Amino acid sequence: MKKVLVSLAVISSLVSAPAFAWGDREQGILTGIAGLWVYQQLSKPPVVVQQAPVVVAPPPVVYYQQPAPAYVPRTVYVYPTNVPIPPGMSCSLQSENINGQIVTGNYCYYR
Repeated sequence: MKKVLVSLAVISSLVSAPAFAWGDREQGILTGIAGLWVYQQLSKPPVVVQQAPVVVAPPPVVYYQQPAPAYVPRTVYVYPTNVPIPPGMSCSLQSENINGQIVTGNYCYYR
């Protein structure tokens, strides 16, 4: 906005300066051009800064059921290494061969 006001002040001083010895026609053209430029500057939409998108971690993949004592099945969840672990889980970083692929991750289960 400051640039617009400064430009308007400079253009108006040029238009009204007697050193140019212009007639009404030249001053009218310059005033019209300045008015058009000011109108375009003021009618621009404001700049909107968008926030970064929110990244949600995918749910863990259940690879196998680990038997627990007293025949209570314990589900093992595998989280990627760059995802925070939910509270209340016991985790260990492991690499295993599952279906011919080496899977590295945090193998977690609820206590």
